[in-house]
Amino acid sequence: MKILLCNIGWMLYYQGFKGSDNRIIGGGNHEANNKHEIYNFLPIRGYCYGYVRATNRPYLWESIDLKKLSGDKNFKEDKLDDVLVVWVARNPQGGRYIVGWYKHATVYAKEKESKTGKRNEYGYIVKAKEDDCVCLSELERTFPVKNGKEVHGMFGQSNICYAQTKEAQRECKKIEKYIANYEEGNIKGSDTYTDQDNTELVVMEGGKKTVKLNHYERNPKNRKRCIEKYGYKCAVCGFDFYETYGEIGKNFIHIHHLKPLSDLGGEKEVAVDDLRPVCPNCHAMLHRKKKGVYSISVLKKKMRQ
Repeated sequence: MKILLCNIGWMLYYQGFKGSDNRIIGGGNHEANNKHEIYNFLPIRGYCYGYVRATNRPYLWESIDLKKLSGDKNFKEDKLDDVLVVWVARNPQGGRYIVGWYKHATVYAKEKESKTGKRNEYGYIVKAKEDDCVCLSELERTFPVKNGKEVHGMFGQSNICYAQTKEAQRECKKIEKYIANYEEGNIKGSDTYTDQDNTELVVMEGGKKTVKLNHYERNPKNRKRCIEKYGYKCAVCGFDFYETYGEIGKNFIHIHHLKPLSDLGGEKEVAVDDLRPVCPNCHAMLHRKKKGVYSISVLKKKMRQ
């Protein structure tokens, strides 16, 4: 499967401006309501339609180099099927991360116009079946994507990365493995948890702030051991995703380290008694303490206050 990396603006759901998701951060100098990626994960009649600003030159329609993407210099079609399209965006706190993907997508050479539903007058350049599209929650956006200075052939100034160098292809293999593990249930959001030193989401309005993020790898085997002992219910509030959401919530839960990974001082074996299953909301609250993390018992008491 061919892979295409696309850099877009940062949103929570990419289903238009609604509720708390009422703006997009980054994605170029266009007005917010003219950034077509705001609908990238809005299902329409069983499909999602994706957009990326492929050119920095104004007044030119977006276009994808399908010869480069296909690896065939003689490729003459106006679309390419069965492409893994990975959507990445810059977190307002710093760093570029995977926010979602389309599997088995069709990528078009030139931008298409849409007259369907809410996407009316909002263009697209990628199309995939709804069931092949995944938009990660904010807590799940923990997989960092390198730039060209870090890995030759990765993102430069363009929002499109074809990853043609050997170094970039190795990075893409890591991305493909991450996606496969995620979809097999071996990785959920907190399995590569971001220790943000309890810094909240930065809202930038004319100012600038740099937040250092540290990432600590989590072993999928620890996740399995924890679930085998404690199950899928949240250890704090008792929430069970399967009971509430049915099949789509099956096997979904975050794994919390009672002792933060940042305190381990390197790679060490973690006892299963130091792990607990927690829902994303409680996981975030456990890490709201200014220093260290709240204990599960303390957080339970705070819920009753």
